[in-house]
Parts: sequence; structure tokens; C-alpha cells
Amino acid sequence: RAEKLSGGLVRITARFGFMEKIDITPVVIGCSKHGLGLSGENTTYFAAEPVIIEQSRGFFQAWRRSLFVVMKRNARSITASLGIPADALAKLCIEVPW
Repeated sequence: RAEKLSGGLVRITARFGFMEKIDITPVVIGCSKHGLGLSGENTTYFAAEPVIIEQSRGFFQAWRRSLFVVMKRNARSITASLGIPADALAKLCIEVPW
């Protein structure tokens, strides 16, 4: 889905399923067919990254939080998953109450 926000700012929304391999190449090709060139230094990719905010100090909640932190630390980076340059990514942090 493409939305023209203003001047040279366009929002492209691509959705992938849970077990689906994330590949941004078809998205870039689709945008090129509609006159949007997404290659080069003038393209910035935005991605949301969860930040865990601890709410309670119970044992079970602390155990789950620790497990999530370990899983997040061992996950591949979004730049590696999508194949985009690290300097072209802007991360938006989303607070997740835990």
C-alpha cells in the first residue's frame, strides 16, 4: 500500500506473515513500477522496535521478561533480515509494558 503524505514523502506499507520469509526486493520492484525509486542515498526505511518497560516485580513476570530479552538479543537485526543498509534505517521505539 502506498500513501503520498506530502511533497517527496511517501509511506509504503508491506505486510508479511509469521512464517513467511521477509524479502523487501518485491516491494522495491513494485514501487519502481509505480514511479517510486527506492534505491540510493535519498531513501530512509523506518522500523518499529519494542522496548520493554517493567511494570511488576513478581517472579513469573521477571522470568518471562528475562526470556524475552534473551530472545530479542539473539534475533537477527532488521537490516540483516530485509537486506537494507544500516545507515538507511530509522528505528522507532515502541514501549511495551511488561
